[in-house]
Amino acid sequence: MRILVPVDGSIPSRSVLQFVSGRAKQMPVMPVVQLLTVEPPVPSSGIGTMMELEAVRSAFAAEGERVLESLLPIAGGIPLYRAVVYGRPGEEIANASDTFCADLIAMGTHGRTGASRLFIGSTSHSVLALVERPLLLIKGTHFPEPTENLHITVAVDGSKFGSAAAKFIVRSRDFFGPSPTVDVVSVLPDMERWLTNHSVGFESMVDKTRDRWNEEADVLWKEAVAAPLEILSRAGIDARGVKYFGKPAEKIAEHARKTGGNFLQAVLGSTASKLCAVVDQPLLIVRMPSGALDPKAEKDDLPMMPDADWDVCAERSEPPAASHHGETPNQH
Repeated sequence: MRILVPVDGSIPSRSVLQFVSGRAKQMPVMPVVQLLTVEPPVPSSGIGTMMELEAVRSAFAAEGERVLESLLPIAGGIPLYRAVVYGRPGEEIANASDTFCADLIAMGTHGRTGASRLFIGSTSHSVLALVERPLLLIKGTHFPEPTENLHITVAVDGSKFGSAAAKFIVRSRDFFGPSPTVDVVSVLPDMERWLTNHSVGFESMVDKTRDRWNEEADVLWKEAVAAPLEILSRAGIDARGVKYFGKPAEKIAEHARKTGGNFLQAVLGSTASKLCAVVDQPLLIVRMPSGALDPKAEKDDLPMMPDADWDVCAERSEPPAASHHGETPNQH
């Protein structure tokens, strides 16, 4: 497994590295982890002499290395690759994820207003818009204690992204533990409150509408959770379907707190964005390449193998020992 961890030296970036390190130590095969720090682009004009320009570049590089060095003790001895790049954070993180062939991008949030406060404001929006790989968000210092198996809440909406979320758990099972437990949660609109508010004088009609809606809701829920549950079941993972009525983000967060779940997984959309603001558990947002979904397809034919799903690299190898971006391996 290949994990890209963008860092900036803040408490959230320390937390995400601590979480990734803890999971790595539980895995039978150590993942390849690359730390990435993005420094401001070095201006090509406006600086006097070439010597002054080189001095600016050296200062930026030194700051990036200082950030990476400060995080090494937190890694707990797992092997790390380190890279300092220059440019706009969102773009550089997206580029690095493709170059590195990341199976997972793990980032910290400051925990103020969800995804909008990743690192330096708009970075999160850029990353979400530019990457097509799973993105793990750790809020502040909130992450589960090291444990062999995670209890995962997977939020699904009936789209193929639900199958993608389940397949990510299967193909990255070592990251979640040999025997993780999974709650596949789908939240349906709360028609009961609407019907109650409009029932005066129309009781018989409302009763019929309620019965019909309950029948249709049951069908919709089964359709939403069926494919993910089947995928997890085939892989021998303990999973169950859970149904709620109401506002998706609120109900999913409530479920995770009530059941003691220590990991959340959701498809990208408004619900995932709202979850960023209301949950403390690590949140995994599943992305897929735009071409991976064929609206005309009649069956779920999303591939299970990593190389065929997100990765576009013909051959996955370890990062180079050094490059002009400053990539270096380290084992603390």
